[in-house]
Formats: sequence, structure tokens, C-alpha cells
Amino acid sequence: MEINKNQRKSYKNQVYRDLIILFITIVLVNYVASFFFTRIDLTAEKRYTLTNTTKNILTHLNDVVYVKVYLDGDLPYGFKRLSNSIKETLDDFRSYAGDNVQYEFINPAESGDKKTQKELFKQLYQKGLTPTNVQEKDDEG
Repeated sequence: MEINKNQRKSYKNQVYRDLIILFITIVLVNYVASFFFTRIDLTAEKRYTLTNTTKNILTHLNDVVYVKVYLDGDLPYGFKRLSNSIKETLDDFRSYAGDNVQYEFINPAESGDKKTQKELFKQLYQKGLTPTNVQEKDDEG
């Protein structure tokens, strides 16, 4: 009976020791990995992988590239997904270009008074952005 208690205690101590070693190993691996930059794209068509040419252009930018994205505010789900996707792509660009890629998300509907808003929409239209009517179903149909 005494041997069985000692075996349980020994086994319990070994499990605790193994858990502590596992925890320390995970912390050390994460610490070392934080010094290396890598991204893994698991999609078959490599949809989220930047080409070597794009990476080369981004790392050799001589000036700041500023991007204004007019996809902010209370948007339908599809546009929110598009906005998030664009933000992720711009973040990827920044990871290679550093501060040479800057961006801003703008809600054109909150550009001030009606006159300023109308002028902004006119400028966007002149630059080739055309308005789109979106129909969205809600809980009421």
C-alpha cells in the first residue's frame, strides 16, 4: 500500500515537471520566433501571398505611399469584409515597406456639412468612383 502511494506521488511530480518543461519550451519558442518575420499562406492558389516583385517594390520605396480607403462607417456585411480584406493587404504592404506605406479609412458620409459632403462625392465621382445602390435584407425582410 505504501509503495502504491509513493508511485502515485512520483507520477504526479513527474506530470507537474513535464507540464512546467512544456510551458517553458513554448514560451522560449515563442520568444525566439518573435525575432523572425514569416507569413504562411495555406490557400491552394496562394491568394494571400505577395509576389517577390511586389515585396521588392515595397522594400525599395523611396517615398511615402498614402492610401485613402473610402470604406468606413456603417456598411453592409459584404463591404465590411472587403474593408477588412483591404486593411489586411495594406498591413502586409506595411510589413515590407515600413512607414513608407500609410493608409486611412474614411467614411465619406461623415465628411462634415452637406455642402462639403456633396463636394467630396463630386470629387470621388470625377476620379472614377461611381456610386452603387446596395440592397440589404434585415430581420424584417
